[in-house]
Amino acid sequence: MPKALTLTEAALADFDRLYDFIARHNPRSAAGVLRKLDAAVLRLADQPKLGREYKHGRFRLRVLTHGDYLVFYRERPAAIEVVRVLHGRQNIPDILDDI
Repeated sequence: MPKALTLTEAALADFDRLYDFIARHNPRSAAGVLRKLDAAVLRLADQPKLGREYKHGRFRLRVLTHGDYLVFYRERPAAIEVVRVLHGRQNIPDILDDI
């Protein structure tokens, strides 16, 4: 049975920033990137182990790689919680320090 998907406010803001960044140069491409990224995130409801384990300090997360983007999430008993959606070139450890 698929689990529910929840996104933190930070993850929602990540999607907005990602769209805005790409749309400055190509709005159609931005929409396409977000559609594909969204489809990858939706797969986590059925396949929560799809991403690999990622340990950061005291946090145990999983990370799903999709092209240049990394989807950081946690498995909860009843849901998958998407924590952050980041570009692979960002300073991942510093950003995750704030979760």
